Amino acid sequence: MIHVHTQKGKGYKPAEDNPKAFHCVSSFEIKTGKIHSYMGENYSDVFGKEMLRLAEEKDELIAITAAMRDGTGLVEFSKKYPKRFFDVGIAEEHAVTFAAGMAKGGLIPVFAVYSSFLQRAYDQIIHHISVKDIVKDCGLTRQAFYYHFKDKYDLINWIYYTETARFMSSYNNVEHWLDGMVDLCNYMRQNRTFYMNALNTTGQNSFQEYLHNYIQNISISAIENIQNTEYDENKWGFTIKFISTAFVGMIVRWAYNGMKEDPAEYVAKMRSIFDGSVLGELENPKMRCLQGIRVFIFETIKALFTLAVKNIWEIRPENLQ
Repeated sequence: MIHVHTQKGKGYKPAEDNPKAFHCVSSFEIKTGKIHSYMGENYSDVFGKEMLRLAEEKDELIAITAAMRDGTGLVEFSKKYPKRFFDVGIAEEHAVTFAAGMAKGGLIPVFAVYSSFLQRAYDQIIHHISVKDIVKDCGLTRQAFYYHFKDKYDLINWIYYTETARFMSSYNNVEHWLDGMVDLCNYMRQNRTFYMNALNTTGQNSFQEYLHNYIQNISISAIENIQNTEYDENKWGFTIKFISTAFVGMIVRWAYNGMKEDPAEYVAKMRSIFDGSVLGELENPKMRCLQGIRVFIFETIKALFTLAVKNIWEIRPENLQ
């Protein structure tokens, strides 16, 4: 284990002397280090004041931060209620579990965190939801839950399947399967919060894994239909995995960019690549042969002219023929 101890603001004296002020800074005077103050309240100021107001009304209110006391506006709260303020350090995963334990004990924990840093705690959000919690909130018995699902991950997979199956099953052929992707992207837009969390959760029964399997199965069907033969893993396995990885990666990128681009236009770009390269490769082996001939002719002529430039021999019409 290597423990690297860094110095905040290293190399710039004003930042070394006041590292907290320079942790997240806008404009400032380079020579003096004077920070140009913003006149007015920001979101963190408003949040901090509201936390103070609520803390006066509710003794069970607890504030938690992950090394971001100043940035989240909890400075005054930490001073006024030191026993109700917890800084867990750069450990968002622990903060979520810590808050869950407090909530179980009857407290009201508020974990103040930047959304970008909450990505570190998605596993904790799912892992600390038990089957017991699910059946209690849904008014079911454990026997009823396990009659339908193996575990909570099986439940998540069922949600993906039931919500997306109508898009996938309606377009389960080579000609129209990308139309289903357009409808799916539109549905993801309508349920943005759930599917953004789903895309950020990887591993067992994840939404990304579900998409991978769907695209791989469709691609395999395309190969079998066009080639009129049984799928050969040794021959096509790498290609299929490459296609599915590329498609899922582009869908994830589209989602992370705010789902702003029109799904129809975005998927059309992916379809043009699929139709132009993959289907072309499958449907027309003669074109590959012609492409090889074109490359051979081009390289031959290039070589001939190279020789001519070097005066090794003279190009004549009969030679070119």
